[in-house]
Amino acid sequence: MRKLLVLASLILTACQTTGTNTGYNPNATGCGPNNCAGCCSGGVCVAGNEAFACGLGGGMCDSCDSGDVCNAYGTCVLDPASKWTVWPVKASIESSNNGTSWDGDGSAPDVIVSTSCPGGSVGVSEKVESYYPTFSYGGCVATAGDLLAKGITFSLKDSDLTVDDSITGNVAMAISSADLATGSRTGTPTSGGCKSIQFQFTRK
Repeated sequence: MRKLLVLASLILTACQTTGTNTGYNPNATGCGPNNCAGCCSGGVCVAGNEAFACGLGGGMCDSCDSGDVCNAYGTCVLDPASKWTVWPVKASIESSNNGTSWDGDGSAPDVIVSTSCPGGSVGVSEKVESYYPTFSYGGCVATAGDLLAKGITFSLKDSDLTVDDSITGNVAMAISSADLATGSRTGTPTSGGCKSIQFQFTRK
């Protein structure tokens, strides 16, 4: 009888210590990968789907930056619903308009930038007479999701008394999450009289 009891005890022990790890260990202490599917905050396992406590797999929770959200994978990402202002900062214009002066008196072009954001918002800058104009307004507004999905379009013109000269046609520019993170992007149109133009991105 004693041999039967010992054998039964050995079988029971083997059953308890083998098999597939399901991710939960009732003997584990504290919070960690063995007993938490979310993330650990102050030694406590939380869901890991909030901006103030974001993470999966039993690691330490991350606190997302202001305006970011925690996605389904436990990662802090840019909130697609956040609104951003996009406006031109500066540009570099060719010294001539296809070999002729921009203006009849040989002066620099009077540059105006029009910027269109997805959703219908349009911004028009002030007029700046320069080959290297800088701008202080003229932005448009869109959500991060729309900017990342659709980008912006812009055009530059030389404002004259009678007929305006086109510096560029409508130029499409893609926007990346890295652009929004750094706060700016410089574009180089492949045609027209604009050598480069820089845009700035500001979260509203």
